[in-house]
Amino acid sequence: MSEKSEITVFTNTIRGNDSIELEQVFSRTKGLVVYQNNYLYGHISALERKFTSIVKALGHENFNYFARLFIIKNPSKSENIDNYGFRFESFLAEQNELLEMGYLKYLARLDLFWFESFKNLGKSIGLPKGIFSLWDSLINEKEIDEIEIVEQFNEKIIMMKEEEEILLVLIDNEHTGEIYE
Repeated sequence: MSEKSEITVFTNTIRGNDSIELEQVFSRTKGLVVYQNNYLYGHISALERKFTSIVKALGHENFNYFARLFIIKNPSKSENIDNYGFRFESFLAEQNELLEMGYLKYLARLDLFWFESFKNLGKSIGLPKGIFSLWDSLINEKEIDEIEIVEQFNEKIIMMKEEEEILLVLIDNEHTGEIYE
C-alpha cells in the first residue's frame, strides 16, 4: 500500500469513516483507536463550548449523542477547531428525534452569535420572540416553564461592548433593554 493510501486510511480511521481498506491495514492501525477517540472527544468538547444552551436543553448525554453523529457526518476541514460546527444548527433541525424541539436551531444560532462575540460587536440578529429569554434562562439555569416561543414575531438582539464587558441587548420586545453579560 502506498504512503498516500496509508495516510487516507489513517485519516478515515481517525474520523470514523467506514472503509473497505480498513480490513487490509487493521493490524497496522489497531493503535489508532486512541487518536480516533481524541479526535471525537476533542470535537465534542469544541461543540459543547460553542453550543452551551443546546447542551443544557438536551442534557449532556443527548448532546453527546447528536454531536457524535454530527462529527461522523461532518468531519472537520480546518486545522482550527474553532472553525468547526457552523452547520450544527441545520443538522439539529434535520434530526427526526428533535422535530418537536424546533427552537433548538434558534438557540444554536444565538449560541454561535455569542461564541463569536468579538466578530459580532455592533451587529444584530433577529430571532423568534422568546428565544432570547429561553437562551438566557438555560445559560443561567433559571426556570423556563413560562417562556413562550412565537415564531411569527421577531426580536432583535444586539451585541454591544460597554467598558470591558460584552453584552447582548434585546430590542423590539416589551422587555426592551434586557441585558445578558
